Amino acid sequence: MFQYLIRRRRFQWWAQYNYILSAALDSGVAVATIIIFFALQYPKVEFIDWWGNRVYNETYDARGKPQLPVPSGGFWYVRGFVVQLTVFSDVSV
Repeated sequence: MFQYLIRRRRFQWWAQYNYILSAALDSGVAVATIIIFFALQYPKVEFIDWWGNRVYNETYDARGKPQLPVPSGGFWYVRGFVVQLTVFSDVSV
């Protein structure tokens, strides 16, 4: 939004400083990336432990369990469609 307004209202200023501003922002991202790497990864700091890092372990996929029990006939009837399930005997659930 800022770039759009400046370019429309003050084109000469935008033309003169746009390249410098763009280079400064790109350099800032590069410097911040290096700082974050050396601050967090280089000294082998343990990653922050919060619920967002553990939530995937509490899903049915992670546990290897089906969300719904398999019917005895191996079929689910969904709105007129028949969904056949292949039950493997060698998979422990």
